[in-house]
Amino acid sequence: MDLTRQRNRQSSVWQRGGHRLLPLLLALILFGGVPATPVLATNDSPASPIAEWVEPKGINIVDLVGQVPEETLKDAILVVSGVGIVQYQSGVRTGDTVTVTVKINPRYDEYNTGTEVLRFAMFSCLGQPANFDQWPSIMPAAKMRVFDSGVDITHQVMRMQLYPAGFQQPNRSPNSNERYNKVMVDPLNRDVSGNILIPANAGCEFITPGYLRNMTATFVFEQPSLIQVQPVGSQSFTYRTYIGIGAAGQLESLRNQMMGRYGERHDKIDLTPPADADFIIVNYPPASADAGAWGNLGLNLRNPTGGTYRLGNANIGAAGLSVDHWNTMGLALRGQWHDTGATPTSPYLAFFDNPYFLSGPEVFIPDSIPYDSCMTNGGCSPALLQAIYDATMQMTITYLKVEQSACTAESYTYRPLRMAGPAWTPDSLTTAASTTHRFPIWDGPLFPDDGLDKFIYLPMIARPPDTCTPVTPPPLADCPCGVFAADGRMVDFIR
Repeated sequence: MDLTRQRNRQSSVWQRGGHRLLPLLLALILFGGVPATPVLATNDSPASPIAEWVEPKGINIVDLVGQVPEETLKDAILVVSGVGIVQYQSGVRTGDTVTVTVKINPRYDEYNTGTEVLRFAMFSCLGQPANFDQWPSIMPAAKMRVFDSGVDITHQVMRMQLYPAGFQQPNRSPNSNERYNKVMVDPLNRDVSGNILIPANAGCEFITPGYLRNMTATFVFEQPSLIQVQPVGSQSFTYRTYIGIGAAGQLESLRNQMMGRYGERHDKIDLTPPADADFIIVNYPPASADAGAWGNLGLNLRNPTGGTYRLGNANIGAAGLSVDHWNTMGLALRGQWHDTGATPTSPYLAFFDNPYFLSGPEVFIPDSIPYDSCMTNGGCSPALLQAIYDATMQMTITYLKVEQSACTAESYTYRPLRMAGPAWTPDSLTTAASTTHRFPIWDGPLFPDDGLDKFIYLPMIARPPDTCTPVTPPPLADCPCGVFAADGRMVDFIR
């Protein structure tokens, strides 16, 4: 069976994960504060167990800023989730301080209390969640400020849900919307300047009152440069909208109209990486309508979103497609894991070497054509369907050479990589206390006591001093392996 046809419409399914915020909102508004869910409850609790293997992750934007040109990153979709997308606007690294400014495309919903209608916007930070078989990307701890039309609204932002960073294994299989558990941070932690303090995470979600339409946010990180990243080449990929079978969510009518008129298509490009390239990042325009829209459909359908793109190697059978990728993050070029449909009864996904092609983002509407109600209700004109069919979009593929930095060599942790498959269950999860960390780890509150009476507790990890000794990876077995920072974000890949 052609895996391209078997599984490519996860977009309309998993993006609805954001609706889990609605019960949270009701608790916040109707009943006031809710107890925090601590990850580690007390200062004297034992250190978190560290998994013997972990899933791969994409290199986060914080490790690319200052090393990848701004024009390469401009408008890149950093996060795609059930509460919208986040697009890169600018960034700068000054020493260990990294500042990233983003455009936020939120999602909207409302609740009728009987006496008034409460409207709110939901948005993401810079961690990418692991939805279905997608790779996550961990953002380190940061300070955040939020704006609407240039006006600072940080004080209006409510509670946060997040997927904690770390070295844990998944709680569920890739058949699930969310492979990892998330927790609530309640109330938000803020410093004396009012910045929201965000722990390291693989995705987080905020809510704020009102239908805000021109949101931006600024994140400030204190992070040494753990890797040296050098762009070594690029490709341009002209692609068209996806036409094919699979769940199309709110745009099912458009998908059926296009298939009935034109048949199927799914554009691909052969990759031409330089010999020293070992990662790629992509940058492509968001689709103008969200097939996975929920909540206020009148607004959310018209909001931009991303589309699934995949790496592939047809020499390995079936369609040779990787798991779903959505956002801009560093992806290992020398190894990927098969689409979930390739191993439907296995506890692990199959690994494959050297993908040599990339499939275009699976979007139904190009960025140049706005949403029309006929895309949901039927009856689009032949002229509109032809315009959608003819429209082209541009993706830029940038090849990166990634090297471990000699000055931060002692910050690295090496872990074998696996990806949970459809038959994975937490019952088979095995963990072991760390014996390879070269720096102390202890548990304690992530932020100082500021008079609040509710906290979330996460592991706090000491940063060892820079050594500037030559980097020689230790002898590694059972690879592919990842090179990880202390907070669990992956910064390099070893085959």
